[in-house]
Amino acid sequence: MKITRLLSSLFVLTLCSAVLTSASFAKAKPLSVPYGLAVDASGNLYVGNEVANNILIYNSSFVQQTSKTITQGVNFPNGVAIDPYGNLWVANQGNSTITEYTNGVQDTSNTITNGIIFPSNIAIDGLDNLWVKNASNMTIYDP
Repeated sequence: MKITRLLSSLFVLTLCSAVLTSASFAKAKPLSVPYGLAVDASGNLYVGNEVANNILIYNSSFVQQTSKTITQGVNFPNGVAIDPYGNLWVANQGNSTITEYTNGVQDTSNTITNGIIFPSNIAIDGLDNLWVKNASNMTIYDP
């Protein structure tokens, strides 16, 4: 089972990598040090755009959804993840926080700061646990 998930994850990363280098994707709004990729159940691609401090969203046809670009609460995003409910989670290395977004709107009541030190990656497992790779350790949260 774990190897199946790993292979599935590798396929998604390979697919995202291919999309990011495709000619049609290259014509989209330029990325500024992209970090973190996540794909939701509808096939939308979320890309952390570190230096520009935003999250860019591309639909399943890889067309950038400029009206849905997320900027509120984003501070040097280094990781993005989608939970089973379709919420977006962002690891903000610039202010050492993890922020949650529901339908593109920041949920300030669910911002995680305790124990967060320059987060560089995040993931959500099958048990709905949020894993955070901090600068110096790995931490698990149950949002």
